[in-house]
Amino acid sequence: MSHIEEVSQKLLEKSEELFAALKLYEGNYQGNHAMLTKLKCLSNKIEHLDGLMKRNRMHIERYTEQTIESQDLQNEITLSEEHLSHLIDNIPDTAPQNTSMQSNSNNCFDSNPMSLNSYINSTASSVVSPIPDSWKDLKSPSPCIRNQANGFNVLKDQTNYIGHQVEKPKTLPSNPVPVKSSIPTIMPFCENELKQVPAYLKGRLTCAQINEIIDAMNSVLKIKYSMIKKKFSQIKNADKEIYAKWKEQDRQAIRGQYFITQSDLTAYGHIQMSKSNMNILTILSNARKVKKEHMKNNVKYIVVPN
Repeated sequence: MSHIEEVSQKLLEKSEELFAALKLYEGNYQGNHAMLTKLKCLSNKIEHLDGLMKRNRMHIERYTEQTIESQDLQNEITLSEEHLSHLIDNIPDTAPQNTSMQSNSNNCFDSNPMSLNSYINSTASSVVSPIPDSWKDLKSPSPCIRNQANGFNVLKDQTNYIGHQVEKPKTLPSNPVPVKSSIPTIMPFCENELKQVPAYLKGRLTCAQINEIIDAMNSVLKIKYSMIKKKFSQIKNADKEIYAKWKEQDRQAIRGQYFITQSDLTAYGHIQMSKSNMNILTILSNARKVKKEHMKNNVKYIVVPN
């Protein structure tokens, strides 16, 4: 967090404290109403400034990431240029020729001239045998008939059957390896993690209750990112509005960042923002399973990579 963001955050906290204190004395001190209005206006301006700082930080992080990628690409280009320069400098004047087979064949006949003449004479004097008369009575075989029982291809003739074994078609494995989804999930909460939660925050919550919220968040994550990976033409008319909203949120977010909002969790995870559920979300944030970030009129929960 930059120095300007820290200052704006502290000013926002101080203004909220003064606002709450003056609200308690508003009934007794009528003259403080104007001061209260000014302080509220100041608080709104500081909150707006805080939002601008967060957006500026997001753009800086995205620019930094693009700069790193550009630097890596430049390094690869430099290495390729060095490699090409090395190849150009070390190209031989004449390419090597493989003359071993040619020399062996020439030496074979050069060493014994009579062998070449005898080979030519024997080839010229050879005669192809004629087709036997009995072959003319043979009939053409029928088309190949598949014998499913024993895996043979059978060529059916009027007098006999001639078969040969063929390779059976390969079958897919009974238990194929599942393809890993690219959508991250929040890992379940365990008892050891629950013991590290402060007592004032944990209360009477159990791992089962926390994991119910985690399951709902994972379900909403799957719904959201399965939808925005599709094309606009593939989306139903009823879902096009939320599709456009999620697409815009994903465009403004840092690349590789997966998140949902409180409104998403309420609408698609059917989770009411009660006090106990809000405590569970705070516990998940403290356990670094999600990162809580305030938006305009909403709260964003970013999945922390495992």
